[in-house]
Amino acid sequence: MNELKKGLLPLVLIVISGAFLAVSLIVLLRGNKSGKWISRKMKLGGLILSLTALINACDPAQTAALTDGNPPWTCYIIAMPDSTEQKKQNIFYVETNNDSLITLNLRRENQIKGEIRNRTYETFSFAVIDQQGNKLQCDNILASDGVFDERIESFSIDVDQKLPNGLYIIRFFESAKENQPEWSEQYFNLRLN
Repeated sequence: MNELKKGLLPLVLIVISGAFLAVSLIVLLRGNKSGKWISRKMKLGGLILSLTALINACDPAQTAALTDGNPPWTCYIIAMPDSTEQKKQNIFYVETNNDSLITLNLRRENQIKGEIRNRTYETFSFAVIDQQGNKLQCDNILASDGVFDERIESFSIDVDQKLPNGLYIIRFFESAKENQPEWSEQYFNLRLN
């Protein structure tokens, strides 16, 4: 399928697009009154849309070849698994007005509040990372009640007020700050004003 997507389908799409332009010109010259030519234009347009969807669709072989358990990157938001599938553990939720962006005005506030749901670990940490990938702040996360012992635990993080204004990423880890891996699936964009 990859050879078809990379080679033949784009060429067919170019030919059909040329035919679509020619038919559109004929429809225009006939004053948009010929039902036969308008029908041909609509069919060619539908064919262009279908072929474009085929070219951009995920390859089933690519999906089957994944080894990290994550779905392939697409332009679609992946739905959360239903209750029959295994629930994800140690999910970080943060109080914010936007699902993927935390905005803090450091002159007025520097605290991020949130909770960990389906908690199974006892130690968590975070890192604030700049656009070049440098860790500017790294610290452990403490439970609001002092100990991670409930299924859902609230926490708060104090962002360093000395950080310059700008756009960062805050990553969350299921480990102490000393044992943080280089990458984490759970993160938010962080804008400091």
